[in-house]
Amino acid sequence: MDTHTLVEPQQASRKRRFPTALKIQIVEETFEPGNSMSLVARRHDINTNQLFAWRRLYRNGMLGQSSKLLPVRVEPEIQPATDADVDHGSMLEIFVSNRRIKAVGLVDGELLRVAIEALK
Repeated sequence: MDTHTLVEPQQASRKRRFPTALKIQIVEETFEPGNSMSLVARRHDINTNQLFAWRRLYRNGMLGQSSKLLPVRVEPEIQPATDADVDHGSMLEIFVSNRRIKAVGLVDGELLRVAIEALK
């Protein structure tokens, strides 16, 4: 008696490619009030873990967003601060989305504001 093994043909790969603009649009939907990661993932038929990965890339500025440039102002040369000018006891640490700004001594408020905005 002849025996044959039945082999199923391989299914086509389900791996899909999403344009960067669509990834950004989908990630930004997760920030809208009333939306959750799972709802957005189901709406677009993608795995929630994939959406979490895109969102992490988005927050780190690595999902195709252009880099943010900070404004720079050139001023005349000034004398470096001496130990008497800097209060070494003053320190400010700010954490925004797993990033950190650490300021020691005298800090220009406007420069600090711009740095914090760049981290968002």
